[in-house]
Amino acid sequence: MNADARRKASLKAQSVNTFGKNYPNEYQTPTIQRNVKGFEKGDQMHHRAILSVFEPFFSGLNGAEKIAMVDELASMGVFTGNNPRNFTAIPSISDHQGGGGIHGLAEKYGIQIKGDNVRGTGKLRADNGELMPAANDFFEKIRNSTYDERIQALPDFINYGQDELDRILRDDLGFDVPTRQEQIAEYNRLVNKEHEEIVTQSLRQQVDQALEGKGLPRSGDRRAGAAIEALLALPDAHSGLLRRQALDGDINTSDQGKAVTVIADKVYMNKAINGNGKNGKH
Repeated sequence: MNADARRKASLKAQSVNTFGKNYPNEYQTPTIQRNVKGFEKGDQMHHRAILSVFEPFFSGLNGAEKIAMVDELASMGVFTGNNPRNFTAIPSISDHQGGGGIHGLAEKYGIQIKGDNVRGTGKLRADNGELMPAANDFFEKIRNSTYDERIQALPDFINYGQDELDRILRDDLGFDVPTRQEQIAEYNRLVNKEHEEIVTQSLRQQVDQALEGKGLPRSGDRRAGAAIEALLALPDAHSGLLRRQALDGDINTSDQGKAVTVIADKVYMNKAINGNGKNGKH
């Protein structure tokens, strides 16, 4: 596989979204740009986790392993591919692609290595005159390693590679770059959000099953009242989320004593409330 084909395949693999629809292969699109912090029209879009740097960790993996690799990296505070969280908006092309820009400095410091340059091919000599090991050999070793072996290599690769790339972008070039801990916190927020959605869906199904068991219609006051009773009857450890969404959600308290619409996620129940937000009577 040539370098261009390898890059395209790696971009697709790195752009998997473990929390929803995969990100597009083309990143110069409004759907990506509007979610990049600080982006303005005309800005360069820089992948902080450089595609070619992480390509060896994805090449040769099966589909499930590629998804797992994206998730593993995100859990360590490294978002990949065309995830908007992986981009920094750079106004000047010289700060992006120039010799003094992020890619130029990444090559200078030996983090981003082109396959055909002297460092990649092993033709670079150290100060003592000895040839330095070929970076291409190192990359091939990663490509030929197992998934578990790659996972074991990630912490050092991130500490000595990605953290240095972020330091260059932040300290040398002056761009706003989130810390590793901030990105880990964002990953955990996404995990918790996904968990809440799963729990909510499960609880909604439990409530629906309880109401169907009572032979109640799909809408109306009788079902609304029974739905609230079913919510309150669920174990506190599991029902708190859905009860909070139902009782503290989008409730219009301006219509005191009237029937209003309560939206609990996508569950719709008609009920009457009084002015203090508690269940009232018709």
